[in-house]
Amino acid sequence: NSLVSGKEFKTITGSPSISSAIKRSGNYSMRANPTLSNAYASVGFSNAIVGNIYARAYIYIASAPLIDTLIIQFSNAGTLQAGIILKTDLTLQGVAQAKATVGSPSTALSLNTWYRVELWADNPSAANGSTIFRVNGANFASHTNTTPDVDAFDQFDVGIIEAGVTADLYFDDIAINDTAAGGNQTSWPGVGSFIHMYPDGDVSLGWSSITPASPTTHYDKVNENTLDDATSYIEDTTINHVDIFSLQSSASAGIGSSDTITLVTSNARWQDVGLSSGTLTVGITDGIDTDNGTALDTGTASIWVTNQDHGQSLTVAYRPGVTLYDDIGAGSGAITPSDLDGYRIRVANGDGDTYLVSGVWLGVEYV
Repeated sequence: NSLVSGKEFKTITGSPSISSAIKRSGNYSMRANPTLSNAYASVGFSNAIVGNIYARAYIYIASAPLIDTLIIQFSNAGTLQAGIILKTDLTLQGVAQAKATVGSPSTALSLNTWYRVELWADNPSAANGSTIFRVNGANFASHTNTTPDVDAFDQFDVGIIEAGVTADLYFDDIAINDTAAGGNQTSWPGVGSFIHMYPDGDVSLGWSSITPASPTTHYDKVNENTLDDATSYIEDTTINHVDIFSLQSSASAGIGSSDTITLVTSNARWQDVGLSSGTLTVGITDGIDTDNGTALDTGTASIWVTNQDHGQSLTVAYRPGVTLYDDIGAGSGAITPSDLDGYRIRVANGDGDTYLVSGVWLGVEYV
């Protein structure tokens, strides 16, 4: 619930806003409603991944653009490599570099309706990549290892991307998959909804101090859904100190008892004071089994970062603390809403550095 660069998104361009009135799942969507301008968010990922990248965004058209405009794209620091244009007649057109068209447009979309728009491209070390463009699971255009070119890309941009546009669009439930070896979600994201679950109580407390000092509870310093950084946080300087927090129920987050959980991640907004390294773990426990994932690191001292710091190696940039596709514990099966209701977030000081943690949450995708 934050449209500030470096918090939930790599960068924010223009002035997109948060809407609670029109959303597909959870409590909010992103609204892009510029007048002769642009408004979009960028999700960063590793350009060290040379392979197939799949991306999804849901779009709701409240008012059609007055000129054709890019609404999603793979880009190299904002330079288009492959994307989808929303045309004034409400059809979608696949494009590659320099907006060279790929195939024919889709059938026309309708106003005031959510559509699942997906894009696949390889992330080549050389030119002449391949693409596929989809709406609601149906391909409408593609090209394979030919021109127009698709070069390497390192981010996914969503919104009204080009300047000089007037329109009113909403975006929700963004997802990115790749085909990296050993991965789980290695194809089209498909149908899915994504929500956050926030702490609602203290289970056990080991961290040494809190800001503000009153009330003395810790969970309320890290459960804001609009990240406030230095306004409220927990702090610690001692190795192996741990805070554990209970979480709101899956039902209160919008998940039904029969829904299928496809992904759970643990996330943190944090900083390492005075040092540009760090070993902060943000794990998930159910009281019996614990997954501490991989420690988060930072490339810059004394700045607020979300998850793995963007300045670190691109092979791990933006990585959350834990990523679960199955329930905690060896040989466990699929995650159920009941399992999710037993999860807790575990925040641990791994090396005795001075850590500040301003927000923690679970990210959950479900169908």
